[in-house]
Amino acid sequence: MRHMHPGIAARWIAAVPLLFAALAPSRAAADPVQTLPCRPTIACTADIVPGGAFELEAGGFARVVPGAPTAFSAPFLAKLSLTDWLQVQFGSAGPTLSGDLMVMDVAVALAKVRFFPQGTWAPSLSLSVGGSFGVMPGSNDYVPVEGLQTALYASRDLGRFHVDLNVGYNALRAGAGTFTHSAWGAVSTSYAWSSTFGSFHELYYFTPQVEGAPRDGGFLFGITLSPSPSVMFDIGGDVALIQSSRTFNAFVGVTVATERLWGAAPAPSMARARHVRGGV
Repeated sequence: MRHMHPGIAARWIAAVPLLFAALAPSRAAADPVQTLPCRPTIACTADIVPGGAFELEAGGFARVVPGAPTAFSAPFLAKLSLTDWLQVQFGSAGPTLSGDLMVMDVAVALAKVRFFPQGTWAPSLSLSVGGSFGVMPGSNDYVPVEGLQTALYASRDLGRFHVDLNVGYNALRAGAGTFTHSAWGAVSTSYAWSSTFGSFHELYYFTPQVEGAPRDGGFLFGITLSPSPSVMFDIGGDVALIQSSRTFNAFVGVTVATERLWGAAPAPSMARARHVRGGV
């Protein structure tokens, strides 16, 4: 791991959500782009923002690890829709601080293709393919996780409820180890209590992702606040159901969607933003 003064790292992590929130479009903007956040759940919506729009997600994350200092990180995800059906994404768990040590975590880059939006009965469906890679080459104390990551997404609105179902396949290795073929699944439900407030719950499970790693699974929950269609804040927790590597996670974050950088305004859609968009 690379050393960094913990005070500097903590201030950097705390400032990330504020930086992204400052980029939010004005509430007065006509027809603002609606956020479609992946964070903070494992499952992600099958829908993407319209072509030409840019979306940023960032937050703070605390992991309680048995027998070790609580780890703090600042995950982020940047998403650019090239068209209404194709999006490129780049993200990372960001800097992770544990005790007086800090490491920059693995980054992920992928392309997400939306096959069709949800209709009267059918859910929206999309597929992503990408890879993970280390961001600290040359460090003797850092073991990067590299390889292939894929996911299939299905999403559906049911009145005030929204449901996301994801399944995935990964082929990853830690450092120079052998590739491990693994699978994961997650189902997330959310409810719009109003046009501003929402709540969400999720169950997820991962088989061992790399050689020697434990299984992982948990129950994630939280609430959302959306002061405008283009901004959504979230806060919540994650209880580990398989407590081999952690017991509890806590998180807070924000998702911001910009106006379309190119292209015409999209036609009205049945889809609503994830977690909150069905209220009065």
